[in-house]
Amino acid sequence: MTETDTKGRKYAQLSKLKAGDVVQVDEGFNCIGRGQTRVVQVDGAGFLWIACRHGQHGLTGQLMGDGDSLIGLYAL
Repeated sequence: MTETDTKGRKYAQLSKLKAGDVVQVDEGFNCIGRGQTRVVQVDGAGFLWIACRHGQHGLTGQLMGDGDSLIGLYAL
């Protein structure tokens, strides 16, 4: 089951994302402005990340309790 935000918008699912996909962020990020979009990247070890003002923001850090939904990220 995909988790949703307080408005019912479904969060992106890690299992469905791949390099080149575009995600939008919500207001919960200090390193990326609200509503901005980012292209998903993959590192040499296969971990997905997006660019932020600090360099890279790993997507696994956004995982919710279901182990797949990424809090604060929406697939476009």
